[in-house]
Amino acid sequence: MAWADGLPLMHVDAHRIFVHAGVTPEFPIDKQSPHDLLWLRTHSATEYWGKHLCHGHTASRSNPRTTGNRTNIDSACVFGGALSCAVFHDDVAGGPLEFMQTR
Repeated sequence: MAWADGLPLMHVDAHRIFVHAGVTPEFPIDKQSPHDLLWLRTHSATEYWGKHLCHGHTASRSNPRTTGNRTNIDSACVFGGALSCAVFHDDVAGGPLEFMQTR
C-alpha cells in the first residue's frame, strides 16, 4: 500500500497523458486537482494540450474504446468484465496500436 500511495497521480510523456479518471481541460496540465485525476467521469472533446488522454475509472463492457483524442481502458473488470490494457508506440503520437484483454 505504501508503494502504491507513493505513485504519481498522472504520468505525462511526449505524446500522452495517463491518469486514473480524467483531467479538466480548462486548467493547465500542471494545475490539475487530485480529485479530478482520481474521480472525474465526464470528458469533453478536446486536444488535451496536444496529447492523447488515456484513462479508466468509467467502467463499461464496451471499453476499451478510443473516442477522438481519448482512450478509456476500463472494461468493467471489477464487475466481471475483461481486464484490459492499451499498447502504445513510444515514438508515435495518438491512440493505442492495439488493446489486449483477459477474462
